[in-house]
Amino acid sequence: NIVHQVISQRLKNISRLKQITNLLNRKNKLFYGTIKLVKRDQILIECEGLEVILPRKNCIGREKLTVNQRVFFVLEEENGHYFASRSSTDFLRQILFNEINGFENENLEITRISRVAGFRSKVVVRSTVGGDPVKQCIGQGAKNIRAIQEYLGGEFVDFIEHKDDFAQILVEAFNPIQLISIQIDEGSHVVKVCV
Repeated sequence: NIVHQVISQRLKNISRLKQITNLLNRKNKLFYGTIKLVKRDQILIECEGLEVILPRKNCIGREKLTVNQRVFFVLEEENGHYFASRSSTDFLRQILFNEINGFENENLEITRISRVAGFRSKVVVRSTVGGDPVKQCIGQGAKNIRAIQEYLGGEFVDFIEHKDDFAQILVEAFNPIQLISIQIDEGSHVVKVCV
């Protein structure tokens, strides 16, 4: 009986890995599922017959998720196991690719993302064909921003045009706060700003 259970569990694991591989091989890495169970430390999402765990640490801020709610997520690997994530920079990246046409046709490129999930994100973009990449990202009448914020539960996303000078990117990132000085220590990856 124990041997039967071990074989059965291994077959389930192989089937699960095959389902995950099929999801990961898709071009669109933004997945959609229905919440089946909500616990204090994790949430169980059903996506195309596959049950995926969304740890609370991978949620957006203090979002309130409920049973039968439909949610978007990305899959991330950790110690050989796959988990759902809504708080990662990759989740934001996939939403941007999904909502802004310029990324799919490679007219726009993301060079940096900084994210505090549930609060604010800064996305540095550049155009590969000319024109204002920030305006392209925002969209006419800010329609892209509204769609992106809906995915993120109201999280603010600021777009910044890429510059070769990193200090200039920082100045733009802090806008409208005026910077008095910037000290960049590239060896320790520490930036000190005076505002």
